[in-house]
Amino acid sequence: MAMKKLFIVLAACSLFACNPSDPPKPLNEEEVISSITETVVHNEDTRSVTVPFKEENGIKFIKVSIGGYDFSLVFDSGSSSSSITVAEANFLYNKGIISDEDIIGSASVRVADGSIVETMQVNLKNLNIKGLNGETIPCPDVLVNVVENQDAPLILGNSVLDRVASYSVDNNSGVIYFYLN
Repeated sequence: MAMKKLFIVLAACSLFACNPSDPPKPLNEEEVISSITETVVHNEDTRSVTVPFKEENGIKFIKVSIGGYDFSLVFDSGSSSSSITVAEANFLYNKGIISDEDIIGSASVRVADGSIVETMQVNLKNLNIKGLNGETIPCPDVLVNVVENQDAPLILGNSVLDRVASYSVDNNSGVIYFYLN
């Protein structure tokens, strides 16, 4: 019975809170665009870098340089970490980009299918996100997981993405705007 009284009181409050003679005014297209623009605009001190992406089957790939060598990584804001495969790690090790001091150890990580896999972790001293017109976003000392699965995609996750102030994806233009501090 007490629950029924509470429901009636809440219903009455919600009815009296609304004023039918003053309904909310719908926003027009210009007001919506202005509102969105205000939330995306950054101050004058914010530098932005425009990074093109290629999309394959709904997955966005961006170019990065690791120690001067170019790789295509999946832009994955849903991944907490970044990863490369053993093949890329061996290549970078043989080129002297990864040294014995850069090998951190091992870690258990959850992958996209929900399973937990054991990985090696290495520090990439020199990773740069490649933008248009030769611009780059330097990301020194990136901890990445090295996965054994040779078919696994190379992932640029939040361990790198969290280093920028913000980013926005422009699907129509095929670019990602990275806003730096």
